Amino acid sequence: MTTNLHEPRQTPPTPHNVGVPVDFLKIRKGLNGMRKNIMLVLSYLKSLIIPISVILALSLMIVVPMFVNPLRRPQANVRNYILRLTPLGTSIEDVIETIESRRGWEVRYINFEGGYLHPGPRIPGWPTAQSGASIIGEQSVRIYRNYRAFYKLFLSAAVNIYWGFDADGRLIEVHVNKFIEI
Repeated sequence: MTTNLHEPRQTPPTPHNVGVPVDFLKIRKGLNGMRKNIMLVLSYLKSLIIPISVILALSLMIVVPMFVNPLRRPQANVRNYILRLTPLGTSIEDVIETIESRRGWEVRYINFEGGYLHPGPRIPGWPTAQSGASIIGEQSVRIYRNYRAFYKLFLSAAVNIYWGFDADGRLIEVHVNKFIEI
């Protein structure tokens, strides 16, 4: 049996390669091309990791404190939160006890002989102070709490919460005042 060196070499037939010549160089080139594409995609994804991480971290720094510290929420939400803690009709002693039990809160002012001045337009039905503001209640309690508003750069935000009580020492009104300190 003589073999002609110029004829293409054929592989023995098997169920997988019957009549199909195998070109391993083309397969290798195809795999190398796929590997390059995969590496390009991975390098692109790596370049996105840092910006996405920064955006996610900043988002968490803004959102998480709102859940941790309810005083950072919008003014109406803070008032609703305070009313859940100290519903209308709560005694002045219970309100003071609730304030003192909260971490970081302290009573700044207690007035057993007068209500608080509502820092807004006059409210019909309430007595009026010389300044024109309404006086809410016969007794009052106030807290002041400030916190760093990092997203406002060098500013800090503050919250004043006023509780107004009737002559019997029962809660009749809550007012929340939020502002930025420079």
